[in-house]
Amino acid sequence: MSIFDLTGKIIIVIGGSKSIGFGICEALAEQGATVIIVSRHAEENEAAAEKLRQCGGTAFGKTADIKDVARIKEVLDEVRTEFGRIDVLFCNASVARRQPLWDVTPEDYDYLMDINLRGTFFSALNCARIMKEQGFGKIICTTSLLSFVIQKDRGVYAMTKAAAAHMVRSMATEFGPHGITVNGIAPGLTLTDLNRKRFEEMPEELEDMVSHIALGHPATPADFGGIAVLLASDASNHLNGAVIPVDGGESCL
Repeated sequence: MSIFDLTGKIIIVIGGSKSIGFGICEALAEQGATVIIVSRHAEENEAAAEKLRQCGGTAFGKTADIKDVARIKEVLDEVRTEFGRIDVLFCNASVARRQPLWDVTPEDYDYLMDINLRGTFFSALNCARIMKEQGFGKIICTTSLLSFVIQKDRGVYAMTKAAAAHMVRSMATEFGPHGITVNGIAPGLTLTDLNRKRFEEMPEELEDMVSHIALGHPATPADFGGIAVLLASDASNHLNGAVIPVDGGESCL
């Protein structure tokens, strides 16, 4: 059996119904995992799960908003009850706003922090409590290239992602003795359904951003499948506290 095989693994993906999250779900399902897709949109969850099932995967949807810490905890408990354990949690839910720091309001700040940091932290923490009882588990968080670098008008978003990257390392240190690994994926520029329209309207912005990528083109959601499988599988059992850029070499330039 391949060390990348995920057959029998119970994997929750928060923010898995579209974009990078769905690309991750596709790869996990292809390798045999049972994938539980969580987001706040029930119809999107079910549609995404059905796509995976049509391709031979095993997938289910559950509805929860990552800002609702109590509801996410309920989902984690439901999965443990239904399947007996949780092998892997992907915290992928994220939001972004483009605005100069001069224009940031308390509402803007709280919106980004509540989803990208607070919600991610408590999702991971509550899952780690379950994994501690099991004696094993893997937690993977989607951060960003902006965990390490700054882009204009993305200041608060970058702050949340820098904190999330440090959270990965902190959790890896404290959870590791209980058999739990915590790692992160840091995407660079990725073309998705969410940003494609913007770049169609502002091609010069896309051209400028691509000029900073060594490979010469942005990622697609499918480009995150391989690293997701690696981090979820036994191939990464001794990898802990890493935040891995998937950015086409942008961080090298």
